[in-house]
Amino acid sequence: MLAVLRRRREVMPGLDCGDPTWEMLLDLYVRKAEGHAVSVTSACIGSGAPSTTAKRHLGTLEDRGYVARRSHPADRRSTVVYLTDKGAASLESLLA
Repeated sequence: MLAVLRRRREVMPGLDCGDPTWEMLLDLYVRKAEGHAVSVTSACIGSGAPSTTAKRHLGTLEDRGYVARRSHPADRRSTVVYLTDKGAASLESLLA
């Protein structure tokens, strides 16, 4: 487990991948593979952290280019979050 944590620091430098961030990234990775859109609310719930904490982590992931937000394709009133190519490549490198 420590080796994975160290590797995470190498692959995603400067990103504090505490449990909420890590769980959010993994959830988004799985959802992307399944072809599902993930609402911001669902991503926050998937992190297991309080809403304000999860939104802060989501903002950090977005600032660093690992995730992005856009309007839901079927409902423009809601926002979905998705793993970017950079985010997916980083996770694949970690999990390989």
